[in-house]
Amino acid sequence: MENVNEKKEQENQKKIVLKDIILRLYSRNAGRWGLAFFICLFLFLLVFCTRPVFFYLHDTNMMKTYSGYRTGIPTPEHAYGNMISGYFMYILYSLTKVIPWYSILTLLLLFVSITVICKSFLSVAYNKNLSIGWPVSLFAIVFIILFYYQLAIILYTVNAAIACCASIALLVSAIGETNKKVRRADYCLSFVLMLIGSVIRFSSYRVSVCFWLLIFIMEKIPKAFHYMKTRKSVDAADDVPRQDELDKKKKFAYLKKFGAVFSAFLLLVCARTGYEVNTQLRKDIYPQGFYELNSNRVKFMDYNTVPYEEEPEFYQSIGWSEAFYTLVKSNYFMDSKFNAESLRHIYEYSIEHNEVKNNLNDLWEQGSETGFWISMGLALTCALIAALFMLFKVFLIKKKTNDLIWRFLCGVFAFGGCLIMSVYLCWQGRFPLRAYQCIAFPALITMTLLIIQMMDGRDNFWNSEQARHIILNIGIILLLSVSVVHSLKEIYNKEEIDKYSYSNIRYDAMAQYAQLHPENVYIHDPTISNDGRLFIDSSKGNILNLILWGGTNVYTSSYNIQLDALDKKQLQTENFFDYNVYYMTNMDDEYMNMLWMYLTEEYNEVNFTQVDQLSEGVRVYKISRY
Repeated sequence: MENVNEKKEQENQKKIVLKDIILRLYSRNAGRWGLAFFICLFLFLLVFCTRPVFFYLHDTNMMKTYSGYRTGIPTPEHAYGNMISGYFMYILYSLTKVIPWYSILTLLLLFVSITVICKSFLSVAYNKNLSIGWPVSLFAIVFIILFYYQLAIILYTVNAAIACCASIALLVSAIGETNKKVRRADYCLSFVLMLIGSVIRFSSYRVSVCFWLLIFIMEKIPKAFHYMKTRKSVDAADDVPRQDELDKKKKFAYLKKFGAVFSAFLLLVCARTGYEVNTQLRKDIYPQGFYELNSNRVKFMDYNTVPYEEEPEFYQSIGWSEAFYTLVKSNYFMDSKFNAESLRHIYEYSIEHNEVKNNLNDLWEQGSETGFWISMGLALTCALIAALFMLFKVFLIKKKTNDLIWRFLCGVFAFGGCLIMSVYLCWQGRFPLRAYQCIAFPALITMTLLIIQMMDGRDNFWNSEQARHIILNIGIILLLSVSVVHSLKEIYNKEEIDKYSYSNIRYDAMAQYAQLHPENVYIHDPTISNDGRLFIDSSKGNILNLILWGGTNVYTSSYNIQLDALDKKQLQTENFFDYNVYYMTNMDDEYMNMLWMYLTEEYNEVNFTQVDQLSEGVRVYKISRY
């Protein structure tokens, strides 16, 4: 019995010591960085152990382009990639292709950004005398809803938004920081992270910087009011020496405020300059006519345009048949009829016939499809509403002060800004999940940090006997529960995990097959184009003779390098009949039938002869004319 009591006593002592260590770390800025590091390290390891990490197709294409996986030569340009980061990757891969630079730096950026967000939660909570349980619990919920899925399905557009979210979090943290050195460091790192986000994806930065500026402006307005009020009281006083002394302090304060405003202005200028430099570099390095072709391709593929069945006469007037239209919608770009002029005509015609903009019913359908009917969209929507409820709850339980009112308004404006941006994208007819994430992520981070800033250690958030508080408490718990459940549901979607795993195996098998037959050229359709491998060693050989029949890589510099190595000036539909060109597809006949219909329409009768089949589900065909 004594031994049992001794063991319990030892365990209690260890818990006390551990708690004391954690609280000591929590009380110091360096300690909070350490806590954030270990918390995020644990969460990252949890993701990697419980959920495979995949890249979406754009990231894989960037990695393959930068590393020279297709050509053997590193290339700095990609249709969606920034040229500044592209040249940086080009330098690294030119040094050695053994190291998967793109993957390592992407994961490092995500880890640093999420660690910065965690540290900001801890710092803001500590400065408001909150127990460590508050920031840790809120960060855990935010991680599950926002970041867990994004670490499992890595996408560069959202990566940029996460870096910008870290910038926003640091700005909020810096505002409440009393240590000048820490505050300056937070401001500087905030600027750097926002600029990094702008380099990765300018559209993500353009959304996030609105929330950054909202916090910056809302923090300056109360101080401006306070300054004006103080000045009036000083002007009314008769104490002249004291007035002179205050005037000197005010001049110094003016300089500090001007410096902060100048820094914010400098951030905007640097980001815009980087964007313009990137635009010019892309125009200089892209093949002639590609920039115009790609911009018109995006308008046709990504936005609402007139469907063929509604205006067949128009499409026939530009030389497009229904079979060709269907094929192009499946990313088939290997034809002279697919050009900038025809794509521009389609978009202009769609604008004239009001197809690009939507009516109210279409707007609602567009938004609800992303915001309610898919798991991650519903998780984000519920989390945003829960954050709004929490804002109101804190506002109701607190004594009304100027700081509280301004922070409450800032949080409400953040929610309103998120809503307005989402409605605008729905009205434009373009509201994919990644666009919603890039809007919701900074809005939710902003609102959550403002909630922490509005509280202090004396608040009893949950306990209240008033009906309105009880209703808000129930709403918050229900909304967060739904958000977490739907987020986890998507994260552990077994069908999606199996699909990506199978796609990786199938693409790797197809690539190996092409490498075993270097004398041939293999054109494959999108059914077998998904390659979600995170780490690819480009030094072990390349796949010069394996080409997708369309996609973002077509007609780029790296694509032309690949064709030059194959001794071909270009690949067009008629090249399917060349003696050494083969067609690859999966076990489904849908895409093959699309191609067969178009070839039959253009060349009368054609023959598809299966010459091989891989066990992973890839079929190889030779196409010939009768």
